[in-house]
Parts: sequence; structure tokens; C-alpha cells
Amino acid sequence: MIWFLSDLARLNHERAAIEELERQDGAWLKDVHWRLVSNLLEVDATIEINGRVFPITLKYPYVFPSCPPSVFPRETEKTRWSFHQYGKGGELCLEWGADNWQADLTGADMLASAYRLLQLENPTQQEEPQAEIPSRDLFSFAHSLRGESNRFIATPALLVRLQDMPLFVPARIKVCVTGVLESRASVTSLEMDGAEAWHDRLIPVAALDGLVYSGAALHLPINAPSPPIQGDMASMIAYISELGIDPAELSGSDRAASFVLFYINGGEPTLVWLHDRNFSTYSIVYITDDKGKRLGADYASLAGKSVCIVGSGSLGAKIAVSLARAGVGRFELVDDDVFLFGNLVRHEFDWRDVGSHKVDALKQRICLVNVDTKVTVHRTRLNGQEASSRIARALSAATACDVIVDATADPMVFNLLAAIAAADKKTLVWAETFAGGIGGLLARHSPNLTPSPARMRAQILQWCADQNVPWLGADHQYETRDDSDTTLIADDADVAVIAAHTTRIVVDALLQSAVSSYSHPVYLIGLKKGWIFSGPFDTYPIDVGPPEAVAAPVSFSDKQRNEAATFISGLIGGNTDAPPAIA
Repeated sequence: MIWFLSDLARLNHERAAIEELERQDGAWLKDVHWRLVSNLLEVDATIEINGRVFPITLKYPYVFPSCPPSVFPRETEKTRWSFHQYGKGGELCLEWGADNWQADLTGADMLASAYRLLQLENPTQQEEPQAEIPSRDLFSFAHSLRGESNRFIATPALLVRLQDMPLFVPARIKVCVTGVLESRASVTSLEMDGAEAWHDRLIPVAALDGLVYSGAALHLPINAPSPPIQGDMASMIAYISELGIDPAELSGSDRAASFVLFYINGGEPTLVWLHDRNFSTYSIVYITDDKGKRLGADYASLAGKSVCIVGSGSLGAKIAVSLARAGVGRFELVDDDVFLFGNLVRHEFDWRDVGSHKVDALKQRICLVNVDTKVTVHRTRLNGQEASSRIARALSAATACDVIVDATADPMVFNLLAAIAAADKKTLVWAETFAGGIGGLLARHSPNLTPSPARMRAQILQWCADQNVPWLGADHQYETRDDSDTTLIADDADVAVIAAHTTRIVVDALLQSAVSSYSHPVYLIGLKKGWIFSGPFDTYPIDVGPPEAVAAPVSFSDKQRNEAATFISGLIGGNTDAPPAIA
């Protein structure tokens, strides 16, 4: 509802307050004119200060009085009146803004604030010094970059390398430029004559998919003059010549698109792009390797952990990327599916990945998130017609990991992974998002603490039978229909919730704390009303009982042991003769 129609008392109060400013002795506010512009209320007026006239417009926002009105120079006045103004012709930065506004303040208070600001910055006598007014705004780093389309990404390793360079000796650099809305430049390598090329390990190779230009870097002493910020090429050539360096040494082979990186000892590096007859400077954005400050201290151990994720669909991909953000150091990815356009509604990937094998797209996404992680992909379908050797290699890779994650919701795949997890005493985590997005399943087999995965699944089915409800996970598609034949679909948010909980369970297993954060190995988590769930966040923990009793070891006769030992010794020793016959 438009405020001045729904609250006539407030409208009259605003009018009276501004009229009072006009009636004051020695009034500085004159020529007040109210107008309606696109359903917004505005006030044109003039402020007179020491014989100078400031035509202004007071604009009431649609949500007034929840937010303050704004004071601008009149549309005809595209000038900058104050240091406390958002650009030429922009809004004046006054005593009240959205951060400290109170609903009992008025448009008249904003006009009075504008008068005080302009009066302090325009003193009565010419000989009086201009007042310096403290700013109410605390501009963030992001705010300072709003108008900067050229941005230079500088890493700690690059600064160290520049500091180690000899003075006045140019080095060859490669600069990768990416971005659409902004041009983001990164120095990917630096090479001095006679030395091995340096490469910045903090920049993922997968991120270097832009245009690569050649250029030069120059280390200057602390007393060197600062490079010009922008201008024509003549001023840059003059600066370089003043340093005693031949400009040809820095221009590169492609004069129309080369970079020069200046580093004055102890200061900030300056990246300059030489183009045509001009040059431009990139605003610097520092990167700090502060992941440890944003995660718990115990997360550092994840760099030495490995996870095999079988299934790179919407669930598996989200789990993998989240684990990469947590710091997991190695992944084995198993899937043979291709990412298609229809997958965009419920997946970690985007249009750039359409047509790619999911494991390849997921590898690139992981490496963009965590440059230190190692990823091996297996384009293998464990439940398909594959060469047995391919399936064997994938399963062997899985058993070499600390945790195996089954994100396929496929019974055949589960049987394979359950078997190797039980045989090799590996932690197996499996998860499903139920049809219609009503909830999901999280389960974790922990060697020596829970029954085998196969036994756990049987216990889950028995639990459902005890509740007199059919097992919902048998249909692992994302769609189902309700009693009114309405299609219910699990969306990206549904999958993301189950993926997040699954990631937490995997991290808990990898950290191997003395006491797990999870008191049960299986959880059914509700996201909406349906099946056994009464509504969102309705959760059922399931106790699957103790691990199975350890089978007694099989006894062998001395003769059997000797025959087996002889055969194995021959294999180890490289004996290619026929093995001894078994009696």
C-alpha cells in the first residue's frame, strides 16, 4: 500500500514539518513544490547558503517511513556539491541512513541535515578553512570495487616471489584474464633467465580457462617513483625510461595486449595493461590462505583423508563439493553418466557442464574449490555391462579410501559396496532422497561398531515393517504421485538438505573423534508431511543392533599350509614353472 494514501496523518505531519522550515526567520529553505512521480512522492526545493543556491529534490521511498527519504541535487544539477556525496549528481550522504534511521524522523530532518552539511562545506568568509566533516559511512572493500571493472588477484606466494627478484631486472610473466562483467587477472607464472619458472600453486589449473597474455615483472627499490595510474602510452614510456630501463624490454611480443607488473619494495604490486595507445591499471584484490581460520583446528587432518564417492548425480556431487570445502585431500569418483540439460534443475553443475561426463565435471568443480586435493575419476557403471577389470579397478580404488559413499540409491551398487566394505573393514555411508522430496535416509556402517551394511539394510526394512509402513526407498526416483494423482518432485533444496546431513556424517567419520556426534547409525529425516513423517524436521533414528559375532577362524592342516606356502613363495620369487600339484 502506498504510504501517503494509507497513512494520511503521516502525510500531513510531513507537510507541516517542511512548511515549518519555510516559515522560520532567515529561512534557508525556499521554493518548495510537492509532486508525484511514478507513485512516489517527491519535493523540489532550494537551499540557500551564503548567497549560493542549491536546487535539491527530496525523494520519499515506497516503504517510507521504514526507510529514510533521500536528498539529491535537482536533475538539472549533475554536479558534485560535497565530499559526502555518492558521485556526481548523486545522493547526499547525511546524518541518517538505512542503518540508523528512526521512523519518527521526517523528510524535514533530512533537509535540515543537508543544510548543515552544505553550510559546513561552504563557509561564510573565503578566508575561513573548509570544515572537515567525519563520514558516517564505513566503506567496505567490496564497496570500493563497485566501479572497478579491472581486478588483479594477488596471492601471498606471488608477493614473496616478487620480493626475491633482483632489482631492475625484468622477469617474464604469464597473465590469465577471465571474467565477463569484470576482467580478473592472475599472474600464473614468473620466469627469470637461468632459473626454473615459478608457478603459483594457489591458483587451480581448472581456473585458468581464460585468455593468457605475456608480460614482464619489475622489482623496484623502495625510493622508486610510483607508476602512473592511467593515461596515454607516452606517459608510461616516460616513466619506464626514467627508471633507466628500455621500454622494449617490458612490452612483450604482443604490444597490443601485454602486461607489466611493477613491485616497489615493501609496497603493493601494480598491474598495468598496455593496450593500443593507452594503458589501464588493475585494482588489487589480495588472496590470503586463511582456510584454517574458517574451519575448526581438527579439520586440518582431513587433508590426509580420502573418500570414494560412487554416483556423481545431484546428491553425490553436492556431497563431494562440500567435502572438498571441508578440506578432504583425495577423492575417487565413480560414475558413467553424462550431465544433460534436464539435470540443471537439481544439481551442483551448470550449463557449462552440459554434455560432460559427470565425474569429469565434478573433478573440475572440486579442484576449483580446493586446489590441494587430488581427484581420480572412473567412468565406470558398477551396475552395467562393463568389463570386469574396470569394475574391479573401481572397487579396488574404493577400498583404498578411508570412507566409501554410496550416492546411487541403487540396490545392485549397494550390494557390491556393502561386500567390499565388510570384507576390508571400511566405513560405508549411503544416502537417499525419497521420491517427492518428503525426506531421506542417512546410514553409516562403522567397522566393529555396527552390523555389516547388508545386515543394517535388513534391519531398516524390519523397522519399517514394525511401523506397518512399506519401505519408501525402493523407488529411488525423484518423482512420485499422491492420492490425488498430483506429481510430487524432489527439488534442489530437498537434495541439498540430505546432502548436507550426509556430508556431516562423513566428516564425523573422517575426524575419528572419541565420541561420535551421532548416537545412531541410521536416520530417516523428514522434509515435509508424507509417509511416516508428520512434517518438516520429523526425524526417526534407527538402532540396528550390535555387530555380528566374529566367526571362528577356519583351521587348516599342516599339509594344506605347506602346499599353499610353497605356491605363494613361488609367485613371490618369480617362479614361472608349473606349481606343485595339490594332493
